[in-house]
Amino acid sequence: MGNLTEGMSRLCGEITALHDARHTLTKERKQAVADARAGFRTAFTDMARKARGERFARVSGIRTRVAGLRQVFAGDIDGAHRAWFGKNG
Repeated sequence: MGNLTEGMSRLCGEITALHDARHTLTKERKQAVADARAGFRTAFTDMARKARGERFARVSGIRTRVAGLRQVFAGDIDGAHRAWFGKNG
């Protein structure tokens, strides 16, 4: 074979090898991205579940305090009503 034929054959082999390497790298990167996204989804789900529990705990405490304040306020209103209008008013 001549130098040109050998050079073209070598070049064709290198192109094919680079193409295969790029294809392999692309597959690996796609898998890495898919794995990262799955990890993000899991982390986000865990974080949302934890935050939901924390919000519920805070809201439950607020509901209890507000109920207590409403009872105190109702007692104050009732006392003021009796002071202004008497027991039968």
